[in-house]
Amino acid sequence: MSEELTLKRGTAAEELLGTEAFTVAVNELYNQYLAAITLSGLGDKEGREQAFYQLRALQDVTAELQGWIHAKDQLLTPTEE
Repeated sequence: MSEELTLKRGTAAEELLGTEAFTVAVNELYNQYLAAITLSGLGDKEGREQAFYQLRALQDVTAELQGWIHAKDQLLTPTEE
């Protein structure tokens, strides 16, 4: 990936993660999925698994965005030689 693309992605990710709407949406979804897992009936294995995979996907998206920010920061941080 080019440095320009890394910088663009990192900046966009930083802006997105910094918005109130995104933060609220992620938190709401996280709470919904966690509640679905903890409040499901004993026999609702499929429901728990679905909520678990949705929770993991949400975590993957935020981790990917944080990775983009980290990559951008690495490019902008001078290295000691």
